[in-house]
Amino acid sequence: MKAKEPPVSPARLATHAETLASEMADDLRALVEHESPTGDDARLDRLAEIVFDLFAPLGPDTVRHRIEGVGTHLELRFVPSEVGESPIASSALVLGHMDTVHPVGTLERNPFRIEQGRAYGPGTQDMKAGLVIVAYALRTLRALDIDLPRPVTVLVTADEEAGSPTSKSLIEHLAT
Repeated sequence: MKAKEPPVSPARLATHAETLASEMADDLRALVEHESPTGDDARLDRLAEIVFDLFAPLGPDTVRHRIEGVGTHLELRFVPSEVGESPIASSALVLGHMDTVHPVGTLERNPFRIEQGRAYGPGTQDMKAGLVIVAYALRTLRALDIDLPRPVTVLVTADEEAGSPTSKSLIEHLAT
């Protein structure tokens, strides 16, 4: 069986990605510099809006699951222009979170910075950079005129660092 040709050459994809590096770094800075410890619902609500803004250019169907004392779980749905058959799944779920284990004030001791091509700061690796990557992957598909092969839901929770007590049932529901 012959492998299917990719819709865009790897070189074109790499060139496009390089043009986004500075913008991605700016968006990562915005997420990291908004401290978001688990349980700080006001900060997490505000961060949910900043995360939404990353995805907003793509026009997702959005559901905000507001939980008092926890924050907002953000559900973003993307539907392809044509839904075809897939041997793997009828839809995809991408999970992420915006809460961190870092208390407010950590940014003063560990500010956001990029050194030798690596980003540092509270929550950078777990998982604010991941949120930026997901948003820009979807933006890149759009920019290169590549349609999604199936519906995609991105769920960004506000309680992962605490074991997902309020988002667990939502995750399970969306995963089935």
